Amino acid sequence: MRLTILSLLILGLPACSPADDPTASAEGALSISNGLVRQSIDMWTTEGVIHTSAVYAVGARLRPTRRVILLVPGTLANGGGYYDIDRGGGFNAAEILARNGFIVGIVDLPGSGLSYRPANGADATAERGGRAVARAALAYRIRFRVPTVDVYGETGVGGNIALLMAREDYVRAVVITAPAYVQFGPATAPTLFDPGFYGFLDSIPDGYLPQDPAFVGFFLSTADPSIVAEAVPAIVGPAPMTLGVGPYFDLRDHGALGPSGAMLRLETPVVDAAPARADALIIGSDPDVVGDPAGTIEMVDAYGTTGGGDADALVIPGASHIMRFDTLADGPTSLFWSAVLSYLAAH
Repeated sequence: MRLTILSLLILGLPACSPADDPTASAEGALSISNGLVRQSIDMWTTEGVIHTSAVYAVGARLRPTRRVILLVPGTLANGGGYYDIDRGGGFNAAEILARNGFIVGIVDLPGSGLSYRPANGADATAERGGRAVARAALAYRIRFRVPTVDVYGETGVGGNIALLMAREDYVRAVVITAPAYVQFGPATAPTLFDPGFYGFLDSIPDGYLPQDPAFVGFFLSTADPSIVAEAVPAIVGPAPMTLGVGPYFDLRDHGALGPSGAMLRLETPVVDAAPARADALIIGSDPDVVGDPAGTIEMVDAYGTTGGGDADALVIPGASHIMRFDTLADGPTSLFWSAVLSYLAAH
């Protein structure tokens, strides 16, 4: 039987080779477990390969109405694996969303996971990450035949990329958790605004900082004890277990470095919330070791003032910075997930 371009698209295969089309993409082998399909989708770009992991319910692609949500990893995450940890139920973000009707796409940002690795980790910036997620959005819209996508971003990097995506007319709604906009908490500001810290980063030849599981654990201060042992290695990710320093240089480019790290604010945000077009739910914690509750509200107030988007705020007392692993996020009926799912359903 002769395969036409149309039939190739229906089968989910690239209609041309990456050499012919630098925006080609292809699906990997799929697995099915407990009614959920898991499948890799890789996209070729002129900069390198962007890797994503799709998770969706059996039969989801055949539904007349489909909704895609892209999950963008946080600053410390080495790829997006921690959205689909090897544990069913409450703390598995991909599974919760898939069982609530979403086709989930987990994006590995450049310099992390199975996506391409820039020659220098200083180039793993929010802007580059935004291009990667936009490329993923195009591939998922074509493959799953949807006009729009939703975007979920976590912490500084994920939140900034979500802000970039919120400017696009094909983004339906945005969720940002644990934001760090212009105000930073006292536990991280002394490092993030210390010239000595950036001198150390400048000394790293390839711009990739080794990951430290103990450091990651610090951001799970009130996480459910039963999940920490799985959450930390999922965030750290597979070898080489490194983090591109680009996110830190993004901060330096927008901040005034004060003596002894005394400065707690950026002069301007890494990504301005004002041009956002899509509506957003922004969830912060109080207190937050990285961001700041006042900064969360400042982000909400600025959101969409020139782009027309509207933002709702939810500040949860006592939550961890990565609150998705707290007891309050254990399952779809939890405080965290009921807020997220209700917001998406209303948009």
